[in-house]
Amino acid sequence: MNQLEKAVADLRHAYHQLTEGVVKDQAKFADGLIAPAIYRIEQALEAQHHHPVSHELEREIEQALTPGEPVAWMHTGGHVQVRNLQWPPETVALYTAEKGWTPLYTAPQPQREWVGLTDEELHEHCLYDEDYRFARAIEAKLREKNSSA
Repeated sequence: MNQLEKAVADLRHAYHQLTEGVVKDQAKFADGLIAPAIYRIEQALEAQHHHPVSHELEREIEQALTPGEPVAWMHTGGHVQVRNLQWPPETVALYTAEKGWTPLYTAPQPQREWVGLTDEELHEHCLYDEDYRFARAIEAKLREKNSSA
């Protein structure tokens, strides 16, 4: 019987003792049986959270991932697809924005430099000078909002 099983058995015994009215000195009973059982449970849980294998696995994953590559994708429908490290590049290439997938990364990605519209691009869509000035004003505001951190 491991520490966790022993603690559960002790707590079950304590529960029955308390519900049957057998316990006369509850404080002494709690200190002698219940407190040690709780301590054993806490120790078992602590050991699970600090298992050395999990740290080794984390290091292996970090080493296997190429920096800047997504670790998972989230679909517009809510589904999340975690990346399998054995996937060939052709499989990874299937998860595109056009198909509704958003890449998820382990760290923030570097910000891209602002690229505004060219005069030619604006003139394609602006019929009047006022439209052109309005488009440039919107572009300036967007540049301001997207370049301040």
